[in-house]
Amino acid sequence: HTLISESSFKAIQYFYKKSEGGTLTARIKTAKKQLVKNSGLLEVIDYEQGIDQEVEDIDNLKEHLKMERDLMSNQVFLKSKLPKPKGILLVGAPGCGKSASAKAAASILKLDLYRLNIGDLLGHKYGQSENQFSEALRTADASAPCVLWIDEIEKAFAGAGNSSNNDDTLTHIVGRFLTWMQEHKTLVYLVATANDLSDLKPEMKRKGRWDEIFYLVYPSETGRKKIFEACLNKYELNE
Repeated sequence: HTLISESSFKAIQYFYKKSEGGTLTARIKTAKKQLVKNSGLLEVIDYEQGIDQEVEDIDNLKEHLKMERDLMSNQVFLKSKLPKPKGILLVGAPGCGKSASAKAAASILKLDLYRLNIGDLLGHKYGQSENQFSEALRTADASAPCVLWIDEIEKAFAGAGNSSNNDDTLTHIVGRFLTWMQEHKTLVYLVATANDLSDLKPEMKRKGRWDEIFYLVYPSETGRKKIFEACLNKYELNE
């Protein structure tokens, strides 16, 4: 893989902060996303603004994300020593809208969305997987502020702690991930999804790992109606 140097990202972040909207800002943002894409470590997820309108019956989640957005845009808060927003864990049965909610979170926060696929980072050479995982986290840190999405996190880390060599690798990766969750200072907002919370390792559910854990259910009749109306508006079929 072609790895992204931290100096390249620092240069992009510098110009990004100095620019005041307009074409330059848009070009820098596009260039940053392209660098992440070229790394091969994180998947750039493009989403449509307003996708949060296509997910219903998650009012508590939306309100929480709006509060997090206000904190992340408050310069006084960012310069303080107060703990910064870490992220959320979304739990629910397959098909209840967890992936759509992850995209909705990025939309509400108005941040770029990158997906970390653990399976894509597992290599055959000794130490390769751990190194690539560490590089992926460094890439996310360097591209902050952003949303980092891990889908079905309980399956991604399944096998860690067992006896085989591959499972030993996953155990090391889990250790690095937990350390990063606890210690990183950048505005990388972690959004993870899980089908069954009981399948998630106890150390990942420990208090302080997440800002909040949200349980998602299938939308109600009213919620389904709102989703249907939002889709009609999206495709201009409401006339």
